[in-house]
Order: sequence, then C-alpha cells, then structure tokens
Amino acid sequence: MMSDSNPGLISLCTTCKGRAHHLKETLPLNMRDNGDDPAVEFLILDYDSPDDLQAWVHRELKSQIEAGIVTYLRLEGYPAFSMPHSRNVAFRAARGEILCNVDADNFMGPGFVSFLRRFFAQHPEGFLRPHGPPGTNGRIACRRNQFMEIGGYDEKMGDGWGYEDVDFAARLSAAGFKGKPMPGRYLSAIPHSDSMRLEFQTVKMKEGCNREHRRLSKKNIETGLWKANAGSGFGVAQALKNFIHPIEFT
Repeated sequence: MMSDSNPGLISLCTTCKGRAHHLKETLPLNMRDNGDDPAVEFLILDYDSPDDLQAWVHRELKSQIEAGIVTYLRLEGYPAFSMPHSRNVAFRAARGEILCNVDADNFMGPGFVSFLRRFFAQHPEGFLRPHGPPGTNGRIACRRNQFMEIGGYDEKMGDGWGYEDVDFAARLSAAGFKGKPMPGRYLSAIPHSDSMRLEFQTVKMKEGCNREHRRLSKKNIETGLWKANAGSGFGVAQALKNFIHPIEFT
C-alpha cells in the first residue's frame, strides 16, 4: 500500500503504541508551532495502541482530520511493536513528497516545517539526520524517492529497540545522498525510562539489540547491501484502517 505523492506536501509521521499520554502533550504544541503552513500533513499511525489513543484522536482531532491536516491510521492485530515496520507503514501511507519521522515524545519547535521546506529546496539530494539530545535520534527527514530507493527501514531490526534509525541514515549515505545534521533547536523530547521504550518490544535487551543491529548494519553496508527488505517488500499492513478516506492495498 502506498499513497500518491503530493510534491508540495510535507508529511510529519508519528507512530504510536502505548504513548497516547506523550502525544497528548506534544502534538497540540507541534501543530500550534507549525500548523500555519498550508501544505503539511500530521500523520498518526496507531500501531494497535492499547490505550485511549483512538478515542482521544476522534474526540480532539475530528475537525483537523476532516480538513486533511491530520491523517489518522490504525493498524490492528500487532501486539508487539516493530519500530522499522511502523515507520515504513507510515511513510508509505503518507501523502507528502518530504517525509519526516517525529516520535510521539518529540517536540518540533516553532518554524520546523519552514526549515524543512527551505532545506529540501536548497539540497535536492540531501536528507536530514538528527543531531540533538537523547530521545531525538529518530528525527530523520528525506524525500520519498530516497526512502523508496534504499528499501525503507530494515525490518530485520524489528524484534527489539534501537539502531534502525542510525542504519537508515547510514544507508541513505551509502546510496549517495548527502546527510546534513538537523539543528538542535528543533530537537527536544519528553524524558522517560527504558522500561517504557521496551514495553511492547519482543526482545527486551536494549544494549544487546543495539549491538546486534549495529553489527548487521555494518556488515550490510560493507558488502554493498544498502537496500533493505530485498524481495519481500516493506511496510506491508493488511489490517490498516483509515477512518476518513479509503485505503488502497497492493
């Protein structure tokens, strides 16, 4: 499943499982700080979240969804959380040409969307990698063609927490795209414990997963395998629901 791209649209993609309490704090401020741009999409992927995320979105964001500012998708039948799979689903479902991951606990800061628009206008082969405090390493922005060319986030890194974002940026660079650090003024996050990060992971060994994913990433890049998920597709989601517009499945 993949939406048609809107060349002028920037999609800010947030995947959420058990983090409604964070999104309730970050999303209203992020929208207030960046909602003045008429060509921005705030996409929320509810990854079978067991909390009140769905009820809150329908109650508080109904008008924004109907106006096309917010896209709300829900994926059901996934008790465990896969960070690379969730991000692939969100990026493929997004309508924008510019794709940016924004974790549920992240604040963007005023002017973030304007900065993205200027950057990609000036750097047609560039992408943005994080360069900020802990909790913001997932803030990567790229063009849709870049995302597709490297096969998205590596879903082999989906059983535990960490390194899939570092690997994603490293493979973009290996493919010849030019990574630039994202300014720290746009990078802040709500502090929280590792137990929250690992709550819905299949493997709950943070350091062990990071070590294994780092090893896999290094091996792949050294052998020229910078395109992930070869032969299997990526971002496949057969239980994805969009409560406003119909979803096309392939």
